[in-house]
Amino acid sequence: MYAVERHEVETLAGNLLGDLLAEPDPLVRYHALTREQALYDALVSEIKRLRGRALAQVRDNGLSLDAVAEAAGLGSYQRAQKLIAAGG
Repeated sequence: MYAVERHEVETLAGNLLGDLLAEPDPLVRYHALTREQALYDALVSEIKRLRGRALAQVRDNGLSLDAVAEAAGLGSYQRAQKLIAAGG
């Protein structure tokens, strides 16, 4: 598993959302942050798709699903299969 430290998240949020966080009107800030959340949720979905495509390439290079799962640290071939399927 990949660990993420709180300070990393806070730094990234500050870099990406700095102007929005400085918005004095809380309702304007809320709506702007909600829009950003929708955008970043879509980005997370795209990253998942790209990860699945990468694993599909690993599998296409001749590894079994079990070997792909082990190499990626996914624990089971079912998890690798699900992620590959999400890759399209």
